[in-house]
Amino acid sequence: MFKMKPIVVTDSATKRFRNKVNIANADECWEWNGTTNKKGYGMFSVGSRCVFAHRYSYVLAHGEIPEGLLICHKCDNPKCVNPAHLFAGTNKENIIDAFKKKRMSWNPVDRPGMQSDLVSGAEAARILGIGKYRIPRLISSGKLETVNAPNRRLITRESVESLRL
Repeated sequence: MFKMKPIVVTDSATKRFRNKVNIANADECWEWNGTTNKKGYGMFSVGSRCVFAHRYSYVLAHGEIPEGLLICHKCDNPKCVNPAHLFAGTNKENIIDAFKKKRMSWNPVDRPGMQSDLVSGAEAARILGIGKYRIPRLISSGKLETVNAPNRRLITRESVESLRL
């Protein structure tokens, strides 16, 4: 888990922030018009720090970001700072969300550090000590959470572990 310094909200910073946002309808993306990084995420200076604009927006709307969590986009638009489009999530949740939405060309199970988070049906059966023919029924009943991968379906280790308990 990583630890980031809290974002300090001030009246002057908030005024500057709002001047750099195209606020649209509540359900639409609110585009950031300030500086962006190479990946298109808004960057905003607060005091002597530079923070992601969507993180500042989240703090304005919801308060402090829980320790160890990222601020993720439901809309998949890196310039969006609409608090209704943002949610706090773990790195794992962010990666699985991106994979489910087909924003990734690689399989998270092939990435170092993610192998332990996603397993095949055969591996899930081995962990649970059951025949692999029982896995589809557990998936259809909602007891196992899956992620669609190219040419196969993967199961979250977390859902497998919850059945073991």
